[in-house]
Amino acid sequence: MRILLIVDCYLPEQKSSAALMHDLADEMVSRGAMVTVLAPSAHLTTSCRVEQKGRLKVVRYRTGGTKGTPLYVRAVNEMLLSATAWARARRAIDQEYDLVVFYSPSIFFGPFIAYLKSRMRVRTYLVLRDIFPDWAVNAGILRKGLAYRVFKFFEWLEYATADRIGVETAGSAQYFRKTAHFGKIELLRNWTRTDSVPVSPDRAYRSALGLQCKTVFLYGGNIGIAQDMDNILRLAHRMEDMENVHFVLIGSGAEVERLTNLIADGEARNVTLLPPFEQSEYLSVIGQFDVGLISLDRRLQSFSTTGKLLGYLRCGLPVLASVNLGNELMELLTGSGAGLCSWNGDDDRFYQNALSLCSPVVRNALATSTRALLEGEFSAQAAASRILHSTDMTAV
Repeated sequence: MRILLIVDCYLPEQKSSAALMHDLADEMVSRGAMVTVLAPSAHLTTSCRVEQKGRLKVVRYRTGGTKGTPLYVRAVNEMLLSATAWARARRAIDQEYDLVVFYSPSIFFGPFIAYLKSRMRVRTYLVLRDIFPDWAVNAGILRKGLAYRVFKFFEWLEYATADRIGVETAGSAQYFRKTAHFGKIELLRNWTRTDSVPVSPDRAYRSALGLQCKTVFLYGGNIGIAQDMDNILRLAHRMEDMENVHFVLIGSGAEVERLTNLIADGEARNVTLLPPFEQSEYLSVIGQFDVGLISLDRRLQSFSTTGKLLGYLRCGLPVLASVNLGNELMELLTGSGAGLCSWNGDDDRFYQNALSLCSPVVRNALATSTRALLEGEFSAQAAASRILHSTDMTAV
């Protein structure tokens, strides 16, 4: 079986989606597939680079920046992804495939997928994590003008080229109920490996940061508008007088500069902001702390369970979450006993949940449930089986 994975980032880039698709590629390879990953890179000095390791081939092609750039620059560079991929990487992927799996975001691979389908009659599976551009409108980032209409066209093309569409939650599936694509929709949870993560003794970040005797709330992931970092800052400010509590934020994104300035001005004395780590080191780091934080803007109408949850579960951290109304994380965390969750805007409940998690007894009780939730809902094995079964690839 020959599988092509088309993504907007891949390891060693420090994004949860990069690790997500790497874990899927590894799982497909373990099942005997020949896997090619096609990924853009703004750091290449050549137009294309190929890395081969056994049955896994990674093809990177040079693009303009799509991460950590102004929104209009990112939009232009992402709109060119299909054309750039074809122009710079076509020789490296010039073969027949049985299955193409593509990841969204980005929404701009539709033209490339349409070309591959017309040429190969290949089966296609869309792993859909963000419903863009509508989430950006809901978050106040984008208005329903010309740019919105252009983005909606690319969104429609993306859905039209997919034979099956895997959404993260049942709530996300409702977005499609009145569309022509609803028959393609199925639930596909995020996933990760389930083996335990070793904590390297020479990476003692807790002691290096002087946090040995404190309860540390760790946020790791994109530091952007959709994550409502002010939600976390309000909680940190409310707990500022508790000397045994500290907040560590790890990641990059549009809000990093503002948070850096706030911390430098002394407005968040119990918050430490760190740059992103390589994935293997990141998992080792978060396993040293106590509670995994999740925050989602209350204006969002999509229902992502967020990629950062996977790292927390794999490292055995109980989760403290504050999410948009209707998000399934509320039921998922409270029902499984793996964490405590509140609706964004209910600052008192968020605070009370945080106070509860300052107790080692409460944390340990919740942590025992994280492994069961990980293996039951979020394993790479389950995701690969779902994708192969849905595209009739199990017998190839």
